[in-house]
Amino acid sequence: MNIKKFFLWSTAILIVFVMAFGVYLASKSPSHDRQWKTEYKVLPSVEFYDGRVTVKNVRNFAYSPEGGVKEARYYDRTFDIDTLESAWYGISHFAKGGLAHTFLSFGFKDGQYVTVSVEARQEVGESYHPVTGLLRNYELAYIVGDERDIIGLRTHIRKEKVYLYRLTIQPETARRVFREMLEIAEDIHRTPRFYNTLFDNCTTNLLDRAEGLSFFERYLDYRVLLPGYSDELAYENGVIRTDIPLEKLREASLLESGRCEIDATDFSAMIRGGISEPVTRR
Repeated sequence: MNIKKFFLWSTAILIVFVMAFGVYLASKSPSHDRQWKTEYKVLPSVEFYDGRVTVKNVRNFAYSPEGGVKEARYYDRTFDIDTLESAWYGISHFAKGGLAHTFLSFGFKDGQYVTVSVEARQEVGESYHPVTGLLRNYELAYIVGDERDIIGLRTHIRKEKVYLYRLTIQPETARRVFREMLEIAEDIHRTPRFYNTLFDNCTTNLLDRAEGLSFFERYLDYRVLLPGYSDELAYENGVIRTDIPLEKLREASLLESGRCEIDATDFSAMIRGGISEPVTRR
């Protein structure tokens, strides 16, 4: 076979493979009706009215030291959006090489916090892998939970390295982001959709709320693909403190599990240590 025929055959095989792969993906449909792991069985639902929002099924699990769910607890909570005054960007490193989970926490004037975590919804027997996340193997889940659950699970139970950065955005912007994320949570509660490792994951769902980012920065920057480095991107764009070097900011923003017990009533204040000091707002 000469080179020209080899090239034509190779191209034809590639086209057939791509088309078959596309048909395979198109044949899959997202669903809420699966055998979910305990932490993904119940999704939050949201109701907005008169400047307030009620979130049903706020997660507040208790965990065994081995990481299993000891008690699956949920409660309903109403937030006055006008009293939201801070937003925090969290990065939880679960492996080396920049592999990490990202999330947002929101602080209110009464000292209470709530976390929104965008995750790959997993069935019983499944575990997360970024490759299968490209194949429509997971649905998308917006988890709304207590910090002692979402953060404490990672700091105290899984022993992950977790950083929490206070965003320098205006309170009005933080309220818009909070509202938009809860709107999406309600949309997903009504209509399931797929998770995608590259374009619909924990970090891109947060960056979709950001202003002034290019398509490359939102989806193709290596610090988005490897979100363990995403604080560099946040630092460059001035949405976290820039008055000290990034390495110093990382040191100050590292959450230490020894600061408090996971079931401490003032978990959010204690886990922050000194990082809750006022910052210059943009």
